[in-house]
Amino acid sequence: MSRAESPIAVMLRLYRASACLTQFELAERIGISQPVLCKMERSGRAPGPRHSAKLLLWAFDTTPSKISVNMAVEAALAAAETGAGK
Repeated sequence: MSRAESPIAVMLRLYRASACLTQFELAERIGISQPVLCKMERSGRAPGPRHSAKLLLWAFDTTPSKISVNMAVEAALAAAETGAGK
């Protein structure tokens, strides 16, 4: 019986391929070794939260500072909507 492939592993490989990066290049960008990335592409599991976060940032082509700005804007909009409803 063959195991179903993890959707995360498939997406990781597809994102990497669409960015025209080798496993070594992507691993270097996110600060892990190529064998660890290879294992992630097979299993769909990241070695820890730090690497998971780096992969998500890479996949969504963003940075922590962009996310912080977006969260601040969303909070301000939510506050404005709450204040407007009074």
